[in-house]
Amino acid sequence: MISVLSLVVAILAVLFSPLVTWTVAQRQITAAARGAWLREFREKTAAFLYAYDTFFIYATTGKHTTDDPEKEAKLASINDAQRLPYQAIRLLIAEKAGKAKYLEFVASMERLLHATVNDVSARRDELFRAIKQILESERASIEKSRSIWSDLSVTLGLRRP
Repeated sequence: MISVLSLVVAILAVLFSPLVTWTVAQRQITAAARGAWLREFREKTAAFLYAYDTFFIYATTGKHTTDDPEKEAKLASINDAQRLPYQAIRLLIAEKAGKAKYLEFVASMERLLHATVNDVSARRDELFRAIKQILESERASIEKSRSIWSDLSVTLGLRRP
């Protein structure tokens, strides 16, 4: 009886061990991908906000005049520095399409770009709130850990994800 039970346990171990390993590896890959996305999102939003602030300060502190070609070129260069992180952020968000918080983030970024001098502070705060919401949500998704049995039941097709 003990030998039969040992044989059954060994067979189950041989059958289920690869499934458990695959499920754990899949979860680790997903968490790593989300972590990489989160880091890139943070870096690009920081670069965008830095470039935006530089542009705004330069344009509003009297350093910029429309009759000086050198200062016009400097302003254009600062404005161009916003474009790369802005487009990179939009591409990152495109990966997450369909979720309201991401669409709201893009809308708040657009509102900041088109804000008047009097609205910049409120629009920047709005953008920071949208960034914070995305960062918190992504961190929660990374930290959320379902049980291995739940993952296995999805893997085996016993339930939907």
